[in-house]
Amino acid sequence: MAFINAWASASRVGVHEVIPPSFVLPSKIPVRPSSGIFKLVPHVDANSKLVTQRYVFNKNAISALKLKAKAPVGNDNSRENANQFWVSKVEVVSAIIWKALISIAREKHGHLIPSVMVQNLNLRGRTSPLMPDNTCGNFYSVATARSTPDQSNIELHFLVALIRDAIRRTIHGYSKSELDSDEFFSTVTSKFNEARDEMQRPVGESHFIWCSSWCKIPFYEADFGWGKPSWISNACRIAEMVTLQDTKSGEGVEAWVTLKGVHEAIPPSFVLPSKIPVRAIKRIFKVVASVDPNSKLVTQRYVSDKNAISSLKLKAKAPVGNDNSGVNANQFLVSKVEVGSAIIWKALINIAREKHRHLIPSIMVPNLNLRGRTFPPVPDNTCGNFCSVARDEMQRPAGESHFIWCISWCKIPYYEAYFGWGKPSWMSNGCRIAEMVTLQNTKSEEGVEH
Repeated sequence: MAFINAWASASRVGVHEVIPPSFVLPSKIPVRPSSGIFKLVPHVDANSKLVTQRYVFNKNAISALKLKAKAPVGNDNSRENANQFWVSKVEVVSAIIWKALISIAREKHGHLIPSVMVQNLNLRGRTSPLMPDNTCGNFYSVATARSTPDQSNIELHFLVALIRDAIRRTIHGYSKSELDSDEFFSTVTSKFNEARDEMQRPVGESHFIWCSSWCKIPFYEADFGWGKPSWISNACRIAEMVTLQDTKSGEGVEAWVTLKGVHEAIPPSFVLPSKIPVRAIKRIFKVVASVDPNSKLVTQRYVSDKNAISSLKLKAKAPVGNDNSGVNANQFLVSKVEVGSAIIWKALINIAREKHRHLIPSIMVPNLNLRGRTFPPVPDNTCGNFCSVARDEMQRPAGESHFIWCISWCKIPYYEAYFGWGKPSWMSNGCRIAEMVTLQNTKSEEGVEH
């Protein structure tokens, strides 16, 4: 930017009125073997599909986010309490985008995974000796913030604190050494290698996002003689990149977010058999009985929209004052899968009562996806029937109990399947197993089809 502004000023008022850009940086930092750190940003294939979206945060939006980013009063975590004093617009916008990307990764993998944000950090004015702003060259370092898979760690104020702490640690590391010292070079190498190690983790083990702030860089002051820019944009060819820049007023922030396109899919994993040693488990594969192809099965479809789900959730909350602690837990949160399964089960219990003329024990067995629920966690792209169920109940004699099987396909992104001719308008399923309930999202994802 020093070069562009000097060039613009020379064009407008003449070269003798310009503070020239400085190219002394290479002489201040002796050459050392450093080939490893230059491999930090991966090469992007020219044919890969990247999608860039622009989000604008105006002055009022940033003020509201800053208010939310302040840690709750009384929190004993000193790192979070630092947010009580001042939060910058770069910190809060970086954190809100990071929070959104963590949520997207959680939906994709079905559970929270570690997430890493790496911030580019301008070293001008932060080293000894100080390098002025008109110094040309890539004189920057990186600050690595890591969020662990804990629900509380994706709160806005906590993410702001993680970003701030990473930046402060990085600045402190550079302030203690001279530019030409081995200690300075060691700090450079360690910071870049820390970020490189994070971004090279296997897909599904952690989520990585890069952030570069162009805020306070005076792009809108560049005047070549025909006026200052009306708008500045940028083009990025690096996936998982967030670039921040000031709006023209200087009070807001534009966030340019570049992510991999829809065809940059995570390849399916077939490692599950190698993770679970073969044992004598032939009996458990007989849980689902074979269905006679000549037997007559009737499938009916019921749709519960958003309003119906909300009404059912309200009914599903236990009456206040009930002393059963398990039931009182419903006072807090009831999922649409839980309430959708329960209302169907209730109806089938009533049908069984009419059939047998009295209530009999009734069993519902939900299939439970074990991805993300074992140690070590198995990612969502793992292929195979990795689920858990009950077996003995379904083998009771007819009339002794009533059995119903339930499987939820909710949160499985069927409607995101895109083969090039558009996303599905409706998804259905065909089942050849008796006493089976299958749940799936409606296209809006707000309702449930039974």
